[in-house]
Amino acid sequence: MTYAVVGYSRLNRDILLLGEDLQDREEARVGGRIAVAKSWSVFGSAIIDLTRRADDPLGIADGFDPIRHRLGIAYDDDCLSIALTWRRDYLDTGDARRGNSFSFRIAFRNLGF
Repeated sequence: MTYAVVGYSRLNRDILLLGEDLQDREEARVGGRIAVAKSWSVFGSAIIDLTRRADDPLGIADGFDPIRHRLGIAYDDDCLSIALTWRRDYLDTGDARRGNSFSFRIAFRNLGF
């Protein structure tokens, strides 16, 4: 399967709770998957912070800062799904810390149940 997605979000996080560190933000999202063989594909996505310093003087972004990206390879057939993904987070968000992470996913399908 081959596809592409593009999106835009304006996050209005006017939250007045104590200890909350969520900020208003504008983001662009792009992603896609390209089939490279019958059961194999490569995929990726990125989220970019579009917030300018003039829009949020307390923020650290200045118009075109990366938030997260991921790249991976996947195998899918009627019985099995396998994926290996590399993800890079550029910001600490909640309990998720900035840095690289790798994930491996395996799923079995149609086991007769």
